[in-house]
Amino acid sequence: IFVVARNNGAGVGMILGPAAVNNQIRYENPTQILSVGVGNGLSSITSTIGDNHVHHSLSIRYDGVTWEVWRDGVLASSTPEGVTGPLTLGRLGSWFSGQFGLNGDVAEVMVYDVALSPAQREAVEDYLRTKYALP
Repeated sequence: IFVVARNNGAGVGMILGPAAVNNQIRYENPTQILSVGVGNGLSSITSTIGDNHVHHSLSIRYDGVTWEVWRDGVLASSTPEGVTGPLTLGRLGSWFSGQFGLNGDVAEVMVYDVALSPAQREAVEDYLRTKYALP
């Protein structure tokens, strides 16, 4: 998953929200994101990514063993995980009921159904960095 976004809020702001089960990728506060997969075994993973009030690229890669979070091409966290079902993210910027709506901007979202190789991930991040003049 690749997202170019920024969070203008101080608290929870949903980046990608749940569809059928409660899977989320959200800004938890001004410096962290939370990934969680209630219903598919993804534990609650908090990753410190730095100031999210500026536009940045956020990349999440799961290869069946490790959940990685990247900010502007720099690894922010790497967590061993054993997900037991699909990650179902069906909402952009909100939760089931519209709660936790994102107070911010989402410029682009790219989702792949396989874990990209390191070279492929870097190529996508380079593309996004150039397109949006990111650091």
